[in-house]
Amino acid sequence: MLTDLDDNVIRRAFKLYPLEWMMRDDNGPLLCKRRERWIEPLWKSVLSNKGLMPLLWRFFPRHPNLLPAWFANEIATDRARRELCAQTDLFT
Repeated sequence: MLTDLDDNVIRRAFKLYPLEWMMRDDNGPLLCKRRERWIEPLWKSVLSNKGLMPLLWRFFPRHPNLLPAWFANEIATDRARRELCAQTDLFT
């Protein structure tokens, strides 16, 4: 049973710590045997969504921390292909 510092039973918790790290901790194997509900914050799903990449590229073209990105129904121009190759050093 998962409890807080006052020995109150914790039935639901926000998961702000990566699950793969939780499983590697000393008590990680116990997580599989528990009945607590782990709630993932919505902002984490936004950050992990690959659909955000084309929007970021559209709003911040040629930003040094972004690679060219577009949605599947959009056509990559020759210029975008050249920029992608230049940024990833594919031909050097």
